Formats: sequence, C-alpha cells, structure tokens
Amino acid sequence: MLKMLVGRLGSGAVTLMLVSLIIYLATIALPGDAAVAVLGKTATPESLAAFRAEHHLDQPAALRYLAWIGDLATGDFGVSVVSGEPAGDLMVSRGLRTLTLMAFAVVIGFPLGTAIGVFAAVRRNSPADHAISLTMLVITGIPEFALAVLTVLVLSTTVFQLFPAVSIYNADQSIFAQFDMLVLPILTLVLTILPYIALTIRASMIEILDSDFVAMARLKGVPEGRVVLRHALANAAGPLIQVFAVTLVYMAGGAIIVETVFQFPGLGSALVEAVRNRDLVVVQATTLVLAIIYIGVNILADLVVVALTPRLRTKVTA
Repeated sequence: MLKMLVGRLGSGAVTLMLVSLIIYLATIALPGDAAVAVLGKTATPESLAAFRAEHHLDQPAALRYLAWIGDLATGDFGVSVVSGEPAGDLMVSRGLRTLTLMAFAVVIGFPLGTAIGVFAAVRRNSPADHAISLTMLVITGIPEFALAVLTVLVLSTTVFQLFPAVSIYNADQSIFAQFDMLVLPILTLVLTILPYIALTIRASMIEILDSDFVAMARLKGVPEGRVVLRHALANAAGPLIQVFAVTLVYMAGGAIIVETVFQFPGLGSALVEAVRNRDLVVVQATTLVLAIIYIGVNILADLVVVALTPRLRTKVTA
C-alpha cells in the first residue's frame, strides 16, 4: 500500500509539473499586452515600461517560469497586478466560498442521486425506471449555463420571485447570513451532478444485483431490502467512491460557469475576471489550484477504492 501511495504521489507530482508548464504557456499566449490591459491605452511608454519591469514582464519567458515555480515552492502565489492583493489570500477567500457551494451541492446531490439510482435499479425496466432514466438523460443534455438560466427564470424572475438572480455578496457578513444567494447556484450544481450520479449508481447496482452472491442471498430467504442495502449497495462502495471523486472534479469546473452566471464571488468567477483583466498571476494561481484539486481527489479516490476492495488490496500488497 505504501509503495502504491508513493507511486501515486510521484505520478501526481510529475503531472502537476506538466500542468504548470501548460498553464504558464497558455497564459503568456493570451492575446494583448498585460501592461496595456491593466494601465489602459492612454498609459505613457514610460509607465508601461515601469510596469513590465516591476512585474518582470520584460524578462525571457523561461526565466519567468522558473521564478514562478521557485515562488510556488515557498508557498508564494504572487501578487495580483490589478488589485495588488496577494494571490494566495485571494485563493483562500474565494476558494472557501466555492467550497461552500460544492459542499452543499455534494451533501444534497450525492445522497439524492444514490437513492434515485438504487430505486431505478431495483425497479429496472419499469415505467418509473424509464421515466427516471429519460429525465436524467434530458438534464444531462442541458449545458450548465442553460440550467443556471432556467433556475433563474423559474425561481427568480418569470414564474416565481423566490430567490435573488444575482449574488450581491457582502464580505462583512457571514456567507450563511446571506444563504438566499446560495440557493440557485447550489440548485444548479445539484442538477449538474445528479444525472451522472444516478445513472452510474443504477448501472453498478444492476450489475451487482445480477451477481451470484446476491442470488444466493435471495435463495437463503434474506429480505429484499436487506439484499439491496447490505449486500448490493455495500459492494458498490468502489464505484460510489469513484463517482464521488468524479463529481467533485466535475463540480470544480462547473463552478466556473455557475459563479459567472450568478456573479458569485468564488474561485471560478475570480478566474474569469482575471482572464478578462489580463491578471496573469491570478490566472496561473487559480488554474493551478484547480489542477491540484483534480489530481489530489483522484489520488485519494484510488487509495480509498483499493482500501475498500479486498481483491485490489491483495493485488497491491502481493
């Protein structure tokens, strides 16, 4: 197990280095001049030159990349060229808000999706199963931004006026004191992840319910509810962990769209604003944090799946 952990961490570190290089190349390839974007077209050549020198934009790209990696190694994400705020502080404040959205979406969406998937698997080929599968497929085909707009139309503007359409966030108040702003973004994220969870759990449960050990349990007279919960669902722990990991990773990307639509001041909207303002430091920091989340969640999911699956655990320790 330790050997697997070291191997996963090593491959994750290599992947992160490659991702950091891709992020850096992508940011320097953005069109336009960062100095002009920040100072404006009326800036004098002297002020532009001073800005480039201050932020090392006049140095070769390779040297800037190495300096960036060196700063990251010490925990320094740099300073925003627009606001002057340390990018690390921005990642923490904005990231906590995004994590709040994701946490609520997972707490609501994962149990709900699991319950729907189990119900559909137990009632497979019934009208209820067909209705659930069709509904989930229809939701899957709707892009995140369209789901966000639909929730606004139904619950905020056209049909009902229950929740604010835009998140007017007050940094001086607790995010829970402004919970009405979170409802529509959370609902959109739940609708985004629900079909994937439900359909994946349904497929896994159907496969397990058709297995020999479940048939043997039924022959022994075990009640059907216990067969489903204690035998089938318990053996779906591996797929459940994988679904959970993919859900977290998917939401990290989906949050960018959701936060942009609702103007919620999270990590995703910070990335969009930074790209718009040519704030390369924040762009690099934000995308790198998202990459770290992606890699870390996948490594953790692999380890948990191995720990919960005797067959895989025996293979790893052999």
